[in-house]
Amino acid sequence: MRNVTTSAGCLKCKGCCYFQDNHDAELAPFFTRKEMSRVPAEGLRIVSDGLWQGRVVSSEDPSYKYACTFLDESSYRCRIYEDRPIDCVTWPFIVSERDGVLLLCSASADWCPAVDGKNILDTDLVNAVIEYLKKVGYFAEIRSGERKAWPLEDSYIIIRDISEFFG
Repeated sequence: MRNVTTSAGCLKCKGCCYFQDNHDAELAPFFTRKEMSRVPAEGLRIVSDGLWQGRVVSSEDPSYKYACTFLDESSYRCRIYEDRPIDCVTWPFIVSERDGVLLLCSASADWCPAVDGKNILDTDLVNAVIEYLKKVGYFAEIRSGERKAWPLEDSYIIIRDISEFFG
């Protein structure tokens, strides 16, 4: 997210497209039918009717077990950057669900160094993320079952309840 860090900052980090273990690999981004139609199908695995998840592959970097299949590890560039799913566009923000309540969360600083407390809770930034999600039809896709909200992880920073936008 442009208002959280710079592209150069993201390129130095290398955290969000790598996965340490099988549990982390389950956090690879999800793709709706519309999103998956714009990317190579061999990079995806079907999760349910109308919902796909990015595949992970063995990482070339010995610090990590897996990498996103769409990551060019030699340049740390996304091969599908212009067509990446909302999960990637809004990172480090995550829409999560707990007991039927939709929550706008953030990855922790352990996972995304851009999350250092100085601006992740900024009202203007949070409102911009919510407005973006409205604009791209995110909440309608959740309602229709086309999109999945992530289960709440202990490591997530809960920013606010966004159930009011869900319907």
